Amino acid sequence: AKAQVREKVFSLLVCSDRRLRAVAAAVVAAMAQFDWPDEWPQLFSQLVDLLRADNTRAQAALSVFSEWVNSDMSEQQLDQVGVLLPELRHIFSSGGYGSSTRVLAMRVFSDCIDIIASMAVARREFVDAHIPPVLGEWMDLILDVLRQPLVGSDNGSVISLKTECTKALVKAIIGIPRHLGPYCPSILEALWSQLRDLQEPYLHAFVYPDSDHNESATNMLVYCEEDGDAGSIDGYLCGIFEWISRAAETKPMRKFFTAKNAESGAAEPTPFLCQLTASLVCYAQITAEMIDDWTDDMDLFVADEDEEGYRFNVRIAVQEILQTLQDAFA
Repeated sequence: AKAQVREKVFSLLVCSDRRLRAVAAAVVAAMAQFDWPDEWPQLFSQLVDLLRADNTRAQAALSVFSEWVNSDMSEQQLDQVGVLLPELRHIFSSGGYGSSTRVLAMRVFSDCIDIIASMAVARREFVDAHIPPVLGEWMDLILDVLRQPLVGSDNGSVISLKTECTKALVKAIIGIPRHLGPYCPSILEALWSQLRDLQEPYLHAFVYPDSDHNESATNMLVYCEEDGDAGSIDGYLCGIFEWISRAAETKPMRKFFTAKNAESGAAEPTPFLCQLTASLVCYAQITAEMIDDWTDDMDLFVADEDEEGYRFNVRIAVQEILQTLQDAFA
């Protein structure tokens, strides 16, 4: 009876109803944690077969993997991760898949990084042997996405991809910083370029509502997600801030933030750090309406701060990175 239930639920992964596919993916992922590999040994190969099919089937399989693949997986499942990575790369790099499917592929890749990073101490030789070629295959793809400009409107798919890429990079610099090190200068360059390019439209969209460019900037940075919810550039910017914050704490990257004075020998901020700080201050600005409201009612200021701290919006993220930079280099 249980086998029949598995078969029925798995078949729903390829049904025509998108919501039903999403529910089926969550159920299959939950069952996998208990039944695979002992009671459902063919599940992994079945999902890989779906990955190699069309966009709809690949998205269904990725939805399962995004719920199932996590750092709790045991060392015995590293072989499966090795099988999964090339399939994820194919989906992410191929033009034959939709943007939401590519986003899911990057999300599962990010989870795979977590799994490998969790074994970096116990199986250091294994990780040292396998991570460099994996990063070598993925980093050019990720950097290409990060460097892609946002132009005009309808940028939702690009912003979602960029956001997921920064999440993966944050996991990498936390879990495998030594292996990511050779790519960090290129990543920093790409993310810094993005911060500079997004600064003016961000201000027009979110800080200066009466600006003549408010509508065009808002259309560039705010979009509608597949489920109907509003999405925006906030998550991407917060990811950029977190990655730079983490990078600043690593020894090899300090040279980008501070340098010794030739005469005194004292550490001084680099031009990049000065420019970064100025840019961060711009992103931390509040609207004139907020200034007026907070001036009139300090209780409203406290309430807004509490709410926005919970949402961890861009302004709060700026405060976090500025604190990190101060602690690291002050």
